Amino acid sequence: MTDTPGLPSELAKFAGEISFDLDPFQRTACAALEDGHSVLVCAPTGAGKTIVGEFAVHMALASGGKCFYT
Repeated sequence: MTDTPGLPSELAKFAGEISFDLDPFQRTACAALEDGHSVLVCAPTGAGKTIVGEFAVHMALASGGKCFYT
C-alpha cells in the first residue's frame, strides 16, 4: 500500500490499492481526470501510461458508469 496524503479521494483509494508509488506525471494526470478534465499522456514505452487509463476505468466504475478501454 502506498502513502497518499493530499491526493483527491478516488485517487487516494486507487493509489492505496497498487503496490508502488505513482510518478508525478501519473498523479497529475489522474488528479486532472478526477477533477473532470480530459488528459493526453505522452511518455516512452514502459513509463507507466497505462496506470492513467486504469484510473479512468476506476473512476467510471466508482461512479456507476461504464467504461471501454482499448
